[in-house]
Amino acid sequence: VACSISGVVEKNEIVDGRQIVAGDVLLGLEANGLHTNGYSLVRKILFADNDCKVDDYFEETQSTLGEELLRVHRCYLPVIQAIRKACGLKGIAHITGGGIVGNTTRLTGESLSLKVDWTSWETPAIFAFIQRLGVVEEAEMRRVFNMGVGLVLVVAEKEVDAIQKLCLAAGQRAWVIGSVTQNERG
Repeated sequence: VACSISGVVEKNEIVDGRQIVAGDVLLGLEANGLHTNGYSLVRKILFADNDCKVDDYFEETQSTLGEELLRVHRCYLPVIQAIRKACGLKGIAHITGGGIVGNTTRLTGESLSLKVDWTSWETPAIFAFIQRLGVVEEAEMRRVFNMGVGLVLVVAEKEVDAIQKLCLAAGQRAWVIGSVTQNERG
């Protein structure tokens, strides 16, 4: 089974990251599971190497492992519609393969870097389970998985509160997870 989502945006309404500068803030929007990230590694760790079964009960989420792994990807359309014209919104990164840093740095260019505070949100239990069973290094977990953040917004520092309120009104929590910094080489 496969699925995809397509969309259209007017050229003058594209949020492409060109206005991002050092000092901008990263807001992380909650993921509700693995989304589209790392299923090849998950299959290897859980099913090939550890003989887990899809109907094994996963205590941490009070569901079966299959239910946790097949959790439907959160739809960010309502929150994007609520914030897309907000003053101070400079970039949006969907966190897929490549993780938070890999996907968000596509917006920043070579002269900027990201400073992510990995302790600023609670990582869902499924990631700790995968990491423990597979003895996966933290850097690899962060590169492969969304770690509980499905979308990153890059916003002007002075607009953080306003954009967080818009996100919450659209039914989505948004945590401050880091900032944009000047690259030492740039």
